[in-house]
Amino acid sequence: MTTSAAGTGKTTEEMKTLSTFTSAGWDFVGEAANGTADVWRMCADGVDYPRLSWEFSQNGDLNCPDGVGLEDLVYLAGRWMASTPATVGAADVNGNGRVGIEDFVVMAENWMR
Repeated sequence: MTTSAAGTGKTTEEMKTLSTFTSAGWDFVGEAANGTADVWRMCADGVDYPRLSWEFSQNGDLNCPDGVGLEDLVYLAGRWMASTPATVGAADVNGNGRVGIEDFVVMAENWMR
């Protein structure tokens, strides 16, 4: 849409571009300028729209690229034993408010699928 009643209209291309959202202050996995809670995730420009990071992390896919692999293990290790909303980010796979062995088990079960 070129216009919007409640904001600025954006093209489909702009809606599939990470910088459209980060410049508006959205907190994404992989950037810290807008916070560290990693609320949103978008792996590549032009492919898809942003999605909530928990939609991926339920299967242990914590970081880009899509799929569970080494990048996810590094992300989990960086947040190991975190226990506040600002520090757990997408690594709280089971939603219990902390990052620990339960989250690692989910990631391991989905490794390289």
